[in-house]
Amino acid sequence: MMTLTRQDTDTGLLLYLRENIMQEINSKHSEKRDLILLRNSLANYFTPKLIEKSSLTLGSGWQTLDLPEPINHHSACSKCMYNVLCCMYLNKDTNIQLSNSHPLIKLGKQILNKFKPSHIDYISHWVSLLQIEESAQSSENIIRYMWTLSPEKREAKKICICNLKIIGKVIEYNSKYKHTFIRANVKEQFSNTNIPYMIFSENEYVLISTNTRINISTGFIAQRKEDSITILLDRDITKYNINEFFHIDKYSSSSLFSFNFANIGGLMGDNEICEKLRNIVIDRSANLLTILINLC
Repeated sequence: MMTLTRQDTDTGLLLYLRENIMQEINSKHSEKRDLILLRNSLANYFTPKLIEKSSLTLGSGWQTLDLPEPINHHSACSKCMYNVLCCMYLNKDTNIQLSNSHPLIKLGKQILNKFKPSHIDYISHWVSLLQIEESAQSSENIIRYMWTLSPEKREAKKICICNLKIIGKVIEYNSKYKHTFIRANVKEQFSNTNIPYMIFSENEYVLISTNTRINISTGFIAQRKEDSITILLDRDITKYNINEFFHIDKYSSSSLFSFNFANIGGLMGDNEICEKLRNIVIDRSANLLTILINLC
């Protein structure tokens, strides 16, 4: 990086993640080559992979994430906060064959014996579903259409609800602003035309735009009706005196998928609360209200 700023240097800083130690090393051709190889390997796992819907079955062949081979370090793995998920994927991934002396073989049996097989299958199944959704949205590249297609064409692709006006008073609710949109005609008058809301779902994260401005606000869909849609936005957009049509666009965010993945993975926590949550969500074996009261 310093070379790019025309500063000659023959050394660099190397951080050892396991020991959390940084030291200066000589930057020769072999070191640069190895860093490039590691970078390319890491980029390969971060690159989104297309997943066929047909690959997801109700049997044992559920699609798992494409992960590198695990490290070989018993003390590090036994103390790792992600060892449950790691062992779960290792148990599902048929592409990785570890030797019997690998520490994760014994550790995996000890960890997974604490969980019901149905719970492990449930988590794997939902991770696969999230992968399919993420793959579909990343391949569609929705964001570029906001800059290249008209609102009407975006609506034809079922990623937008166009030509809307705000009715009623904007209400502040939990630091958000509740806006109700209804379809308007070309004369900017309210219309009885139904909104194709079925392409959107409640609690979905969306962007609000106009004909001249992209993304003037963002928020979550609070309610859907045949002739209106209510959204909780981060600001009151009526204060800007915008005399234009509003358009609601879908938004694909990697942070939202990370949030969903974290919630699913969090169910595999090795503690009493997570066990009760698994019984609620997966087994549905007890009264929800009773368990929630006990958790509190």
